[in-house]
Amino acid sequence: MLSQDGRIEGIDISQFQDDYYTAKKPDLKQAAANGAKFYYMRSSYGQVEDRMFRHFLEQGRGVMDQAAYHYMDYYSYSSLGYNSTKWGVIQGEKIISLLKGNPMPIFIDVESASPSYAPNISKVWGTAMTILDNILKTVDDHFGVATGIYASTGWLKKFYGYHKWRPLWAANYNKVGPEVVRKLVADAGFTDLLIWQYASHGDIDGDGTGDGRDLGFESNGLDLNLWMQSKERYDEFFGAKPVEPPAVKPLDNYLLPIDEGKHYITQIFGVNPGTYPTSRGHNGIDFGLPVGCNLYASREGKVIQAGDFSQPGITDGKIGYGRHCRIEHSDGAITIYGHLSRLDVKVGDVVTAGQLIGLSGGATSDPHSGFSSGPHLHFEIRKEGAPQIPGGFVYNGIDPLPLFVPRKTENPLYTINVKIDTLLLRKGPGSNFGMLRNIAPGKHNVYEEINGWGRVSQLFGEWSYVAFSGWVDKLDAPLAIPEPTEPIIPAPKEIKMKSVEIKKVKQGRGGLRVRTSAKAPTLFSLVQDKLAEGTEVEILERVVSGNYIWVRIGYGQWVCEREGQTVYLE
Repeated sequence: MLSQDGRIEGIDISQFQDDYYTAKKPDLKQAAANGAKFYYMRSSYGQVEDRMFRHFLEQGRGVMDQAAYHYMDYYSYSSLGYNSTKWGVIQGEKIISLLKGNPMPIFIDVESASPSYAPNISKVWGTAMTILDNILKTVDDHFGVATGIYASTGWLKKFYGYHKWRPLWAANYNKVGPEVVRKLVADAGFTDLLIWQYASHGDIDGDGTGDGRDLGFESNGLDLNLWMQSKERYDEFFGAKPVEPPAVKPLDNYLLPIDEGKHYITQIFGVNPGTYPTSRGHNGIDFGLPVGCNLYASREGKVIQAGDFSQPGITDGKIGYGRHCRIEHSDGAITIYGHLSRLDVKVGDVVTAGQLIGLSGGATSDPHSGFSSGPHLHFEIRKEGAPQIPGGFVYNGIDPLPLFVPRKTENPLYTINVKIDTLLLRKGPGSNFGMLRNIAPGKHNVYEEINGWGRVSQLFGEWSYVAFSGWVDKLDAPLAIPEPTEPIIPAPKEIKMKSVEIKKVKQGRGGLRVRTSAKAPTLFSLVQDKLAEGTEVEILERVVSGNYIWVRIGYGQWVCEREGQTVYLE
């Protein structure tokens, strides 16, 4: 009998609990009568619906608490013609299509597939995590609750720090007690263990034989699960009600850091996780502009870093941001301006919004251009508590694009109505300029016209051919431009900066490992980076754990300050 002595136990089931060749179908009422309080049903695998999903969904209503899981296919995408990002979105959309209108907890099953048709997941872990991240984001965004992760305790340390706050369903079939499992999970950095899958044999009476058939299924083997939290948390969790996000003050506007209407975006926020594995995506915006263009402070603030190198202690000008500056603002946000050819500010300067701070760079011939394939500006906003989306995972990155406002309002000449969906946007007024993308059908303001080409963005150099009536209609009245919700350039005011505690990696220690963890790490937490001797770090948080003192130096980034009498930061 399940759920004895105050335990809350459940099962997880799929088409493997049904014999396809018999007319009999599994009966969940028998499982409930034998003490099962909840069940997880497999909704899908890859982009395929589990054959028994609809049967389990309908038969279990009102009988037991319901939840669903999806088996993540990490190996089929290339044979189907997808990249890993798209494959994750497709799997997320499959989950949504099956569970729409049926709110319940959802977990993603992350485990290695059979070697007869797939590589071991550890060999392609980075790709698998890209697929997982896109499944999680797709499902999270739709249902408004945090999607959970199912995995064996042996895999938990391989997950990235930004995964480890999620609800966890952990599998461990060893003959151990709940406290051992809790320790394994905590040592791996996960913070919300909900369910322990403790057996797959289905033996609930201890006689050494699986009891799956006695519980109403057509197999003796059956996965058994123990709820690891309180009864109150159980009731809350299986209610599966959307979580209302806390009230958040709207993000401030930022001035465009380049001259308006002249340049274009070459790389948006959050893309290309393979190129930027640490941040799991591009953590800023790249603007295509030649060397020597004016760059402006996006908001008033204080310069906290300005120099030829990416960070203190690293003296290679061809990696990271190269010559760049960082400005901290009164709300704690930091803007970064990377790959500059000239700096006009120094550390400690207080700058006003729109002030000239340097010139663009990025030329590969510049020894201080940083990680750059050609002239451009990399612009970035970091703020504590940034959303957990690609690009924001590690650095508290925020997508700047929705926050940009012009330094002054430019009145449009007229409005066009685009009638086709294949009209191109180009980098300049002519077919000899490079293509950007298609312009969306509908109404757009035109701010400048040259030889039949119209600039359709107030901020960026984006042009379309507007002289052919078969593609566009010219309208007399321009679209109304909404007034900004706050002054674009506020009056200068005193910047009250937070106090900062800076320490250096002690000389003679051979460097210091940076570990990833949502909370204080352990020695088994994932090593993300290594700091050179003498590197300065800002202490954001300090936690004492036994003989260790850990300090947080970034979002989910921790180093050991002291181990007993051994000091690593001074």
